[in-house]
Amino acid sequence: MKILKNDIIDPGNFVTGTVLALKGRINSNGFFETSDYTYPGVPSIPSMPDQYKNLVTIEESKEVKPLFEDLESREFVVFTSGIEFGNPTEKATTELFTRWMLGQYGTADERLLSSRVSRVVVGGNTIGEESDIDEVMKGSYRTHEINERVYCNLSSAIEQFESFVTKLTQNCDVDVMPGENDVSGSFMPQQPLNVALFPKLLSSSLKHNSLIFSTNPHKFSLNGLKFLGSSGQNIEDICRFRDMSSKSELDILYETLQLRHIAPTCPDTLRSYPFENEDPLIIRDAPNVYFSCNAKEYSSMLETQLNGLMRIFTVPSFTKTKEVVLLDLGSLDTYSYKIQIDESAD
Repeated sequence: MKILKNDIIDPGNFVTGTVLALKGRINSNGFFETSDYTYPGVPSIPSMPDQYKNLVTIEESKEVKPLFEDLESREFVVFTSGIEFGNPTEKATTELFTRWMLGQYGTADERLLSSRVSRVVVGGNTIGEESDIDEVMKGSYRTHEINERVYCNLSSAIEQFESFVTKLTQNCDVDVMPGENDVSGSFMPQQPLNVALFPKLLSSSLKHNSLIFSTNPHKFSLNGLKFLGSSGQNIEDICRFRDMSSKSELDILYETLQLRHIAPTCPDTLRSYPFENEDPLIIRDAPNVYFSCNAKEYSSMLETQLNGLMRIFTVPSFTKTKEVVLLDLGSLDTYSYKIQIDESAD
């Protein structure tokens, strides 16, 4: 049955996998004429922990505290994605990010800011994709030289990643999610990166529980708050089939909440594992923090309900924007912070 486009509904605004309830009739031509429709809507946000009770009455239009104000009393989570180790053009900026996180780069305020970070979430595409990877996949003896170069570069990228994570875990906890270009299966939910790829980490960060190789999507709790996010394939896939002239990636991210499904296009246009009895990508309970990584740009919004708040935001690709996102755990405010090469910095 085909749904007729009218003033009430435009089928082009919905992707495959969307669950809708339609009210209307079938006309003489066999088309369904919609008079009204509805969908699940944003799930209820759980009650906030006691230390956040005073935030529930805050409106979205509230004045956001400047990033560098009262840093001594604040705690942050850093979100980054699309670092792409192995990309030679990004090595300098990635090194600056590492130095900033260790308090070795930037102004006094910037170094103090980095000391207030308790957790870093790396949202996929950690390893850069080789331009000749398609030639390697052919498996021909004629590609021997290309194979040797690609695997040598991949080995170098993994060593850079190991060094990056080892340094970060000296100061804070680190969560690493797999992404589209990483050494992981492409089926959703993506399984964690294989720790056997990172032998140096096995004897250090992993042993001290300061490093977590998570799935994608990633769900965790911190300070009594519930976090849920993805590496961005779900949002990118929806954008392929939607008119984005008047929509942003944040709008699409919010729509997945309204549909109560992280990746509604699975398995039709986004590969996923088959599930017989239960779909793990269904959003049954709303998180307090909902994010998507590897976006084109940073954007953020606040969803308020009677008993709780939900911060929703997109994390831009570091390679493309040189930006990371900081979440203030005390207020749920988010900030975009750009890592810039400054020759005058100490």
